[in-house]
Amino acid sequence: MSGSNTFLIKSGAEYKLVNPSGGKALDMNGAGIADGTWTRMWDDTDGGVPGGTAQFWFMYRLD
Repeated sequence: MSGSNTFLIKSGAEYKLVNPSGGKALDMNGAGIADGTWTRMWDDTDGGVPGGTAQFWFMYRLD
């Protein structure tokens, strides 16, 4: 991936945050959902094991 991408964020839609320089995705350690679970950069698994849904994020409008 290279360059700059501009797009509108749709509230409630599912997104993946990927670092363009290394191709790593933001990931919840151990696919954890508990308070205090660490986030990390991990290989982009495209929904497959080991990252799975731990790499999908939702964004919501807060107004």
